[in-house]
Amino acid sequence: MSFGETGQATFHHQAAAAGLSAADWSGIRHAYEAERHAIRPEKGTSTQKGFAAWNPGQRWTTHFDDQGFLVRPKGDAHWEWGLSLESYGWGRVRYSIGEKSPGTLLEQQKLTYLWDGVIEEWFINDQRGLEHGFTIKEKPSQVSKQAPLELALRTRGMLQPVVASGGQGISFQTNAGTTVVSYSGLKVWDASGRILPSSFQETENQTFHLHIDDRQARYPLTIDPVAQQAYLK
Repeated sequence: MSFGETGQATFHHQAAAAGLSAADWSGIRHAYEAERHAIRPEKGTSTQKGFAAWNPGQRWTTHFDDQGFLVRPKGDAHWEWGLSLESYGWGRVRYSIGEKSPGTLLEQQKLTYLWDGVIEEWFINDQRGLEHGFTIKEKPSQVSKQAPLELALRTRGMLQPVVASGGQGISFQTNAGTTVVSYSGLKVWDASGRILPSSFQETENQTFHLHIDDRQARYPLTIDPVAQQAYLK
């Protein structure tokens, strides 16, 4: 039995002894996990927009600044990893994020960067790892309906991005070729729930692109991959 299963069994036993119903138990467990994975303002930052979150399952702390995020593992692991959104657009129409400073919205386990009126970037810290997603509210009228959506992201830290065959995930590796972080589970859907074709593509200088075929899509769109450690000691 794992640590998580042991803890759950203990809580379940205590809940039953206290005469709590299954619904009561579920609510308590949900509140407990939400508190364990909460994102909080980071102490000692020079900006009011610094946040941090501990993930007990992954054993890493994610630091959020106003450019993206950076993950640092606990213990003797000598790596750090993160991503920042560089730009997005359709065809030749590009919108640079660059050095912009976003508005922020914090909801316990979820942090949202409000970049502009079109794109929001959000993060959820939970038992799976770090869920990293985007909401695209609309396709600008000046953009061709046939032009696909593309997001450009830059890797932070010392790990190298290697796109998996088929483009549905990325392995972030050390210089020795060891995969440390898995960025996978890519899924994109529109306002009607329709799944849209999407894939990652490698580029140069520690960046990669996410391509989405949105020609038949109804906005807004939701983009949703998850980051996890490839292995845990």
